[in-house]
Amino acid sequence: MADHFQRLSGRTVELALALNPYDERTGTPLRDAAVVSIDGIPDTPRLNPSGYWLFLSPPTTLDASVAVTVEPPPQYTQRTVTVDTTKSPPAERIPLYPSTAATFPPGTTLVQGQVTHSGTNPLPDASVGIEHTDLMTRTDADGTFVLEIRGIATTESAGTDDPLRVDPSSANPTQIQVYPDTGPPATPTLVADHPDHSADTHSLPIDEGEHKQLPTPIDL
Repeated sequence: MADHFQRLSGRTVELALALNPYDERTGTPLRDAAVVSIDGIPDTPRLNPSGYWLFLSPPTTLDASVAVTVEPPPQYTQRTVTVDTTKSPPAERIPLYPSTAATFPPGTTLVQGQVTHSGTNPLPDASVGIEHTDLMTRTDADGTFVLEIRGIATTESAGTDDPLRVDPSSANPTQIQVYPDTGPPATPTLVADHPDHSADTHSLPIDEGEHKQLPTPIDL
């Protein structure tokens, strides 16, 4: 967001906050496919051609920290994030993750499950990812998630930036292993975390191309 000001109806108004919800998998802005709001602020933002929702001042006056809610189409999980409005420029990109309603091409490697607290309470907006990788997703309001496991290389062609690999010469040529920076390869570890609760980890044997449904919730 290079421009800090917008001219509307002959008036110059300052940019209070610019928000850019985007598809985490593709980096594509969702543009008018999302509803963006700030807790306690009734003002309607304007969508610019770059996919940023602009809250302008006046009429918008914001605290230094605000809660932003993005209500995307059903194939994405809803997000509520805390945004620092004192940054210059006051802009924030908000990644949106696939929900269990999302569609994937045949043969996509997926892990689907639920995160709970105290055994029965669904835990929304928990992060779920694979240890030693940058793969991550978030849970929806029901605590459910779907994690797409991508970037799987073969041992023959893999480089140091490819932690997920399969070994075509092994007894299980489609079984995925994680190659950390140090130490031997290992079964992938699923890590679930939430800022209000302790993290939990689960060993996750999975084959490339498998759609794996966790039999029990991950409880934090």
